[in-house]
Amino acid sequence: MEEEKIIDSHFKDVSEFFEEYLLPEAIAYYIAIGFYKNNLYENSIDVFVSSVLAEFFNYEVKDMKSLIKNVKKLLKIKYKLVVINEAPLKFKKQFQTKNGYFHT
Repeated sequence: MEEEKIIDSHFKDVSEFFEEYLLPEAIAYYIAIGFYKNNLYENSIDVFVSSVLAEFFNYEVKDMKSLIKNVKKLLKIKYKLVVINEAPLKFKKQFQTKNGYFHT
């Protein structure tokens, strides 16, 4: 019984790390590469997230809302893509200038 508690606690911690850090990174990369190579079909962010989870990880996420929030944050910070519409997924490219950021 004690061993089960330890294993469950460890699994919970690893799952939280996976959902907060690794999954958003992989999903943001998938979406950004598709966008920049003009390979994304028109669909919602939920569909893209679910596709990556199913195709690459066979994983059912516990908190989809937080996952999508983290994906959007990474798309903006790392890939300079600001989500302006989630369904269908649309972006503005963000560029940095001497005076700040502007969008196209």
